[in-house]
Amino acid sequence: MSQIKIAIESCVVAVPYNTARHYYNTNVLKDGGQTQGTVPLMVRLPDDTVGVTDLNFADWVFSKMDYARRHHGLLPIMLETQTFDVGLLDIQVFFSGDQEAVAALLANDPELFAQENTRHLEIVCKKELKNCMVVASALHRASPAGDLSIHYRNLIFGVRLEDDDALPLDFDPLLSVFSQYQKRISFIAMVH
Repeated sequence: MSQIKIAIESCVVAVPYNTARHYYNTNVLKDGGQTQGTVPLMVRLPDDTVGVTDLNFADWVFSKMDYARRHHGLLPIMLETQTFDVGLLDIQVFFSGDQEAVAALLANDPELFAQENTRHLEIVCKKELKNCMVVASALHRASPAGDLSIHYRNLIFGVRLEDDDALPLDFDPLLSVFSQYQKRISFIAMVH
């Protein structure tokens, strides 16, 4: 049996709050160019919500984000020279190599990819992922153009849950960690 060489790479996308739901619906729930169905989303944090989500997850998390901003204000971040209210971070983890071989390996051992995604996410985020955060992952098999591209979308939503309250999430500790790894943060300015 020949060995498959797979490189793991990642990027970070910061999505503004006012377009986060649209981004979630069009870029996370849809795999590549698909127009029907949705990608299963696995909630990682908080611990009491871990598991595959249903369609109510989006309503739940975005209502928590709305509540946090309405009742506690914003925690804007500075990216380059501008201040933004970030709704979510999308840490994309790509499995690069012969994509046909990668897809075959994924079919035979999907848990291996989930474990590698988790390991990479923990390395990139260091110890900044906390149980009060809402973090979820979705496995994608296609690029936005519809080409074969095995990757995870790991979402960190802009809300923290503490003592039955929803508060805005301070992204600064994560952004500091990303800068240590020299991770470039792309800011998505979406118009719809």
